[in-house]
Amino acid sequence: MNHVRYIDKTRDYYLSQGYDKPYRWANFDDVPFTPLNKPLAESRGEIVYAAGATV
Repeated sequence: MNHVRYIDKTRDYYLSQGYDKPYRWANFDDVPFTPLNKPLAESRGEIVYAAGATV
């Protein structure tokens, strides 16, 4: 199976479109997460999402 090299592909695309600098990916030194207070198996969570339908 061949892997798609998305970073290289995106960099080449932006350069081919005439941009002076290649696409710059976000990079964070700090991660804005908080450790869990109890094991994951004992935790509860929610996923909130919204969707819209168009005709």
